[in-house]
Amino acid sequence: DALLALARSRTFSRCAVLAGLEICATLRTPALAYTDRPVVAHCVAGLARTLPYTAASISKRVVDALAPGDVFLVLGSPQAAAAPALAWEAAVGAFSNLVQFAVSDGNGQLQKLQLCFAHVEAAEAASGRRYAAIARHRPDLLWTRDVPRSLVAPRSVTHCRDVVAICGRDAVDTFWPCATDH
Repeated sequence: DALLALARSRTFSRCAVLAGLEICATLRTPALAYTDRPVVAHCVAGLARTLPYTAASISKRVVDALAPGDVFLVLGSPQAAAAPALAWEAAVGAFSNLVQFAVSDGNGQLQKLQLCFAHVEAAEAASGRRYAAIARHRPDLLWTRDVPRSLVAPRSVTHCRDVVAICGRDAVDTFWPCATDH
């Protein structure tokens, strides 16, 4: 159990320039490394826009509702809200289970999703396990209700336009975000 406690407590720092500010995040060991329970990977990918105002709702209403989960943030800074550095760091810090933080400017949504998926695959390779599901959601949405845990199923694919997708891991392959022909 000492090794388990050590794995949970290990943190790493990662800094990136977002909205013209250097923002630092505390990254944690992926839950895949220390729990036998099914874990959901959350790819929060897209333009940061209003993340200082939406991060707490994403963390509580999506990530915590589908717990346990690991969060992978891949953000773009164009159109980012004019907020002070402390507000951006609080937004990034709203995710207690953040395992990756990257800023990817100069490319589109699909490239951000592919980068996020590469980070998910790296976490899976490092732990020797696969996530139960991958949830893809935008960083600029304010959630007012919990996402139902029942949406997480091995071969299930749930889409809501380009806003959110929850895909059983068996339905996710190189045709990220979700292959619908499984």
